[in-house]
Amino acid sequence: MKNSTVRWRGILSTLAIPAALALLLGAGLVLPPAARAVDQPECAKGKPPNPASNCPDQFAWQTLVKVAQPTASKEALFETWPTDCETFPTDPDPTKCTGPHPDPKHCPVMSEATKGVGPEAVTPRIKQLQPRALQSLAAIRRGASAQLLAIPQVAKCDPNQVVEIVHRNPSAFNFIKEQGLWYTDGLATAFNKSEDVQFPIDAIAVKSNWRPLCKGDDSSHYQLYHAPDGTLYGLIALHVSTKDLPNWFWATFEQEDNLGRCDFLGCHDSFGVTPGQVPPRPILNQTYPPGTLNPALVAMLKPIGAQWTHYRLKGSQVDFVNSSGQPTFLGNSVTEQGFVPGASCITCHDRGTVAQSGSNPYPTVAGLDPEFQSYHGSPRPDWYFFGEQARRYALPLDFLWGMAFRSYPGCAQATPKTCAQACNLQ
Repeated sequence: MKNSTVRWRGILSTLAIPAALALLLGAGLVLPPAARAVDQPECAKGKPPNPASNCPDQFAWQTLVKVAQPTASKEALFETWPTDCETFPTDPDPTKCTGPHPDPKHCPVMSEATKGVGPEAVTPRIKQLQPRALQSLAAIRRGASAQLLAIPQVAKCDPNQVVEIVHRNPSAFNFIKEQGLWYTDGLATAFNKSEDVQFPIDAIAVKSNWRPLCKGDDSSHYQLYHAPDGTLYGLIALHVSTKDLPNWFWATFEQEDNLGRCDFLGCHDSFGVTPGQVPPRPILNQTYPPGTLNPALVAMLKPIGAQWTHYRLKGSQVDFVNSSGQPTFLGNSVTEQGFVPGASCITCHDRGTVAQSGSNPYPTVAGLDPEFQSYHGSPRPDWYFFGEQARRYALPLDFLWGMAFRSYPGCAQATPKTCAQACNLQ
């Protein structure tokens, strides 16, 4: 994995990226090619086998349409799925989770809205079951009217105030719950079993980023989130990962007006947009032309709303390396801000592991190297095993970080100090 990326990535800190890029280009160096997944010619002729692998960009858009189906609560379907807050209670106690109505303070509890089958069955969620990281869009937006499309006249508007929320579909949520992977003690048990964690093949995870919309923003170009304080948020970035492939399928989308949307890695969509390949610019943090949506994509997006025609696929990823052994790269200018040049969703998430204690085994941000840049390329055995005898110290959690980052020790089993640390966290 010693390639040109390694030689220069260390100087590309969050504060020095523009100057570093100018220095590199001035020295006659070029950024490494972004090895990427590309649709096969047969994708346009019918239904080829293994679409996630053979038609990754087309499959990415099909997956977006699937997760963004409008619901009766006037949300995209993925917004009704369980969040980290609903999956990983800060005071976990499995002894209180066996009855018909488990307490969400102690147990993973799926919101009522996600218990129906399909978008038509989604009903308003029970209010107390919405401890959302974004203070819950649905409580305000249920029954939303056209007035929500107006930009609020607020005294302060900071478009850099980006917030993030993670959702997992019921299949992924139920697996975490049933396997006891929602609290530290359960993760420790999984480690001691030394069995591979394998999510069901219909599992989906969605990470979304939102920012406040300001005067001058066209709110009809965004999926909207109306916060309780009256702030209108717009969706600006969306990571989607699905278990359609053994190592998951990865795709990332951005709102078309994002500054620096195609910086460093370019933008790659061999299915939905013309031109399909947009190279990165030497001058950073500029807008990129949105291109023209292809007719097949326009028809595909019609059922989910015109706002989605203002989002663009940054790229898709199906493997760690290409057939020449080059690392594949995929990074979102919002979600991976500061380490886009070497970003790899699949490699970063492969480091999603748990130690024997049931906690994150790495001392720093686990998906990033000591220089705060993304790991990329093939996994290394020393990420999981000690020495020649291959003694395990990290158990892979099937590419999902949330369990290691968001789980807490059960207070019934924890020491008083650990219990206080976990249960007092709001």
